[in-house]
Amino acid sequence: MENVEKFLGQNIKKYRKARGFTQAELAEALEIDFKYLSRLETGIATPSIRILDKMSDVLKVEVAQLFDFSEQKDEKTLRKELLNKIETYSLEKLNLLSDFLKVVDAY
Repeated sequence: MENVEKFLGQNIKKYRKARGFTQAELAEALEIDFKYLSRLETGIATPSIRILDKMSDVLKVEVAQLFDFSEQKDEKTLRKELLNKIETYSLEKLNLLSDFLKVVDAY
């Protein structure tokens, strides 16, 4: 799978945020530099088995959960699914979606 690092990083970030850690706090708990953690979360770097083991303890998840990519989609797949879904929307739903996207764009 070509997106392993990217998907792993997304899961690390998801579990970090779910546990209420900042990058700096998690990095300190893992005894790594927060810049390295940032590279892990963006998929630029790959963690060692030691780091994965410690991360699983700190985040209170199984290592296997960090590698569960069943909900992950690459950008191309997600765009295609969204476009296909939009094609089926009524005018009312399209207007609601348009209003929602204005809020997202302002964010």
